[in-house]
Amino acid sequence: MSHKRDFESSGIKADDSVCNNSDSKKMKNGLICQHLDHAFRTFAAKLISSLLKQKTQNLEDNQDAPSSSAVMISPLSIYLALGMTMAGARKTTLMQMLQGMSLLGSANEISEKEFMEWREEYFKKYIQKLMFLVKEEEISIANRLFVDQKMELADDYANFTKETFDSSVEPCSFTTDFENERCKINKWIETNTNHMIRDLIPVGGVTQHTDMVLANAIFFLGTWNEAFDVANTTKEVFHTLQSNKKKVSMMNKTSVNVQFGQDEEEQYRWVKLPYKNETFSMLFIVPHSELTIDNEKEFHDWLEQQLSSPNTVFQTYSEKLSKLSIPKFKLQCKLDLSSTLRDAPFNMTHAFNERNANFDGMTREALSQTLKNPPYLQSILHECVVEVDEQGTTAAAATAVARRRSKSKASSKEFVVNRPFAFLIMHEETIVFCGKVNSII
Repeated sequence: MSHKRDFESSGIKADDSVCNNSDSKKMKNGLICQHLDHAFRTFAAKLISSLLKQKTQNLEDNQDAPSSSAVMISPLSIYLALGMTMAGARKTTLMQMLQGMSLLGSANEISEKEFMEWREEYFKKYIQKLMFLVKEEEISIANRLFVDQKMELADDYANFTKETFDSSVEPCSFTTDFENERCKINKWIETNTNHMIRDLIPVGGVTQHTDMVLANAIFFLGTWNEAFDVANTTKEVFHTLQSNKKKVSMMNKTSVNVQFGQDEEEQYRWVKLPYKNETFSMLFIVPHSELTIDNEKEFHDWLEQQLSSPNTVFQTYSEKLSKLSIPKFKLQCKLDLSSTLRDAPFNMTHAFNERNANFDGMTREALSQTLKNPPYLQSILHECVVEVDEQGTTAAAATAVARRRSKSKASSKEFVVNRPFAFLIMHEETIVFCGKVNSII
């Protein structure tokens, strides 16, 4: 994060939120959400949709450019990192972050007292429930605050992040040794993603003006409940978004019972494959017809609508397929989410503005008042790696928040993923990873 003094403005217009009179706590001037599962899914849906729309627009602007193989994120990793940041935000910065995270309904503002009550009563318990996932063998979640030695964290903030996110504080010397500190943070991320993510923070991502980096790392290793037979893996054609054909390794099963679903218009279909720990599953979602640059926007809109539904995500029923074919792949996606979160529908403009940001809740009051250049968000770096093979899925994601100073329908008996598709890796109804794959490398 970076520093400059806060110039608060009034009159925030409420963004879309999942909150309404039936599911929210009434505050003096508005509504703040209690149903955080739905808020999280809504945020995840908006984020993946925004990123996919950006990629589509880039392709429409330059159709000769190569299509990115995939857009993938861990909404869980990003939400935890934003949650740690939001917990120390105040005034307009806080209101915008609450609205951007789909936690605040139609309100201009809520008082700091009301926020602190909600933070303890609802938000803390919800994040602790998410962190409870670390008890599962398949997944590990780690949070850490890397703080410059000159910074004095407020006791309330340090205690809250420790109790809620199980986050420890690592003293750093950004002012005098920022490059070594960058390497130290990257090493921590690499270790906590089982060496799948290296060098998340690039050279220049941490400087002598950095005073804090909030880091989150998630690693998932899931074994299929029923593995694919390697002997049945064959080279088959995958039709890319730009109508090219590629030979890829396709894992196959025949005469198999699966959890299957499709929409009422029969435009999209999906299969849910459980892991040995059946609280975890992976969904593969494909359109009946091939996707192209011209029609993929409809898929993105439909996907956002499904993910943000208050009902069960992608309901399924038992179905026997004559053939199930899933591509074998390992894909990687690295993003800077700063501009996405600044823009609609998130509108977290103050957090990234050196003049307007207010994170006074992070530091001791005396320090906040004396800083000439109070902190703001410089960047939110996120990297996601997902590998799928015959045995199961390996996935990792990391998020670092740097705070600085200043064609024809297929048979219903077959499910063949041989064209662009979306996927979710879920723990029950919590979206741990999600993405859209345009091409297999």
